[in-house]
Amino acid sequence: MQGHHCHHRYRVLLVSGNPTERNQWQSLLDEKDFLVSVADNGKEAYRAIQGGNLDLVIAAVTMAEMDGIELVRLVGTEKEAPPIIVIGRESGTPYRTFLKSAALAGATATYTQPLRAHDFLEGIRVALALERGPRSKPQ
Repeated sequence: MQGHHCHHRYRVLLVSGNPTERNQWQSLLDEKDFLVSVADNGKEAYRAIQGGNLDLVIAAVTMAEMDGIELVRLVGTEKEAPPIIVIGRESGTPYRTFLKSAALAGATATYTQPLRAHDFLEGIRVALALERGPRSKPQ
């Protein structure tokens, strides 16, 4: 096995009811660094998060069962809450409002599509460097 030098791969959960969208996000994540799993909606994602062991969650803001905002709120109450990045479809008005709500609920970062790979990956790096635990606003 080449290149197997104890390299930690981050466990990332991609949450969206839209497979095309999930594939698009996944294509930006280098599989050398990320171990990706997927969920169709917030409810499924929340179950996976409760199972622990996730380093990062990337979720669509609008989903059928439990949207991204609700997911962020719920996860923020967990002791080992992973950071959550929330993504909106476009920068139109409803999405701007949704993303603002997600940020207020405690999302680590929010983005609108189309994603700019550089910004997105930078945001992921920053999110992964954050301290984990209950979300409390820095003093």
